[in-house]
Amino acid sequence: MKNNSVFIFLLATICLLSCSDNKDPENRPAQVETLESDQISDITAVCKGRITDKGTGTISQYGIELNDGKGYEKHHRTISSGDNFGVEFVGLTPERTYRYRAYIDDGTVQYGEEKSFTTLSAFIYTATVDPASITSNSAVVSFTGVNTLKEWGFHYSETEATVSGPLKKEFLKADILLSGLKMDMEYHLLPYVKDKGGRITYLEKIRFKTSKYNLNRKDIHIRDPFIHVDRENKKYYMYANDNPRIKVYESENLEQWADLGAAFTATPDFWGLNDFWAPDMYAYKGKYYLFVTFSGTVAKRGTSVLISDSPKGPFTPLENRSLTPDNWMCLDGALYVDDNNVPWILYCHEWLEVGDGEIVIQKLSPDLRTTDGEPFVLFQASEAPWVRSICSDKKCYVTDAPFIHKLENGVLVMLWSSNRKDGKYTIGQAVSESENVLGPWVQLPSTLNDDDGGHAMLFRDLQGKLKISYHAPNSYTERCIIRNVHINNENRIILE
Repeated sequence: MKNNSVFIFLLATICLLSCSDNKDPENRPAQVETLESDQISDITAVCKGRITDKGTGTISQYGIELNDGKGYEKHHRTISSGDNFGVEFVGLTPERTYRYRAYIDDGTVQYGEEKSFTTLSAFIYTATVDPASITSNSAVVSFTGVNTLKEWGFHYSETEATVSGPLKKEFLKADILLSGLKMDMEYHLLPYVKDKGGRITYLEKIRFKTSKYNLNRKDIHIRDPFIHVDRENKKYYMYANDNPRIKVYESENLEQWADLGAAFTATPDFWGLNDFWAPDMYAYKGKYYLFVTFSGTVAKRGTSVLISDSPKGPFTPLENRSLTPDNWMCLDGALYVDDNNVPWILYCHEWLEVGDGEIVIQKLSPDLRTTDGEPFVLFQASEAPWVRSICSDKKCYVTDAPFIHKLENGVLVMLWSSNRKDGKYTIGQAVSESENVLGPWVQLPSTLNDDDGGHAMLFRDLQGKLKISYHAPNSYTERCIIRNVHINNENRIILE
């Protein structure tokens, strides 16, 4: 009997031990771990976790608890991928340290390890209009910090911008193109940003004016383009025949131009009724002077001088007559002022009258109203080895557009135009190494260009770069060509 009791006791003990080693698998809780946070900005962060064991119960929720210093608060997951999950927090306070931990609830709540992150310093969102982006009908508005935003944009108006005005918005690109604007019109913008929590912040208002420069240089039909550089106002001016007017264009970059209208309009009593050719403009002694070729019914073709207080005009005749000889047919008068401040007029004695066209020079009075002394022929067209006659049965050598440029070493280079042996209109060079306008002038053996263009002048742009302007091709489709040039060691102008 005693042995039976011992046996029963041992059997009961074994059963109890066996039961304690084999717990009910239905009672295993779910487990999570806390992962590192990322995408931290001044007001946003993404906190993450991962389910490491789903347990045996039913999971009702899981996510991230966030503690901003006032205690933990549960936030249901907003991001999930497999066992990984996270919460995208918005509207946080800049420069604040937050604690967080992953949690999972399957009847009992289990937590991952506590971690922390600190938001960045407050980000200042900006919206700006790059002046370089402004055209006559559009502009680009650029925003910063858009990677932390849900949306950004602006209201705009020709008057005061308000939230009721037209709206342009974006959610992908930092730059917003505002197009379809009016030329030379001021616009007002009210920019805003919307964070990922939907909070809207309005930024500093913007004001800009669209450009009046609505003409591309390559689209302007023009012959004999002369560029005046107004360094004080950082503008360029270009003048064109618009018989019975001289038209003026204005630009800030030599590519986009505005038509300012008439700089000169001939009155009924003006001697020059026709041509209105080659308007060259010079600043001289505080005034602005246009040298223009005209012709009339009672006077031969010649150059008159017009005067104005502004490069935009209006110009009026300095004298109501030609400055070139009355009994000569002349064209393309140009001003040159030498080192002694003596003004000279260069012009062409027409091949129509002399057969072999001539480049001529005469002194001018200091006020440019009259010539001083007799005409002096610098050279004839046929002296250049590249020139050919435009007539098959007689001598017809053209001279056009004399323009003198003084090099840094004192040597004078003259650009002038004619027809070369293949028939193309072109630009030649003559050099006066004596540094004297009276020469002697030596013709260079080859021409400057090969695009059937001519009537050239040189200028330094607002950045100081030496450039050439001329028209090409020499037909009914002429356009203003502007190219960089440099001077080589042989005193030659070279196109770049």
